[in-house]
Amino acid sequence: MENIIKNIKDIYKNSVVLIKIGTFYHVYNKDTYIMSYLFNYQIKTLGKGYNTCGMPSTALNKIIRVFEEKKINYIVLIKSQNYEEEDKRDFNVNNKYEEIYEKAYKITSLKKRINAIHEYLMEHIEAPNIKEILRSMEDLI
Repeated sequence: MENIIKNIKDIYKNSVVLIKIGTFYHVYNKDTYIMSYLFNYQIKTLGKGYNTCGMPSTALNKIIRVFEEKKINYIVLIKSQNYEEEDKRDFNVNNKYEEIYEKAYKITSLKKRINAIHEYLMEHIEAPNIKEILRSMEDLI
């Protein structure tokens, strides 16, 4: 499946590619950062840095509305119908995909680091040397 997703994304480089699989829509790799940033969906890493993010099909209208407002190209494909196109929007030169992606990547990465720090602190909150632990975490920040 990774090769199919990669091939589709190569064709639609500057679009969020939503693929309907059963009753959910899925996005992959770069698109996951946009979905996490705009809709607070969780990014899951499958392997070899291969990211995915899923959302129920009932959320599609809301997602499309936000993409339209933010001028983000998108395409909706249906896996069970040989990746047939269900919906598509191309803003041509006004497409904000890369701009939103850059911002989404920075913010999502920062949130991930903050969550890692929080989890680490919670695990070590009772440690007598908490100040030393905090200093040792400076490389995470």
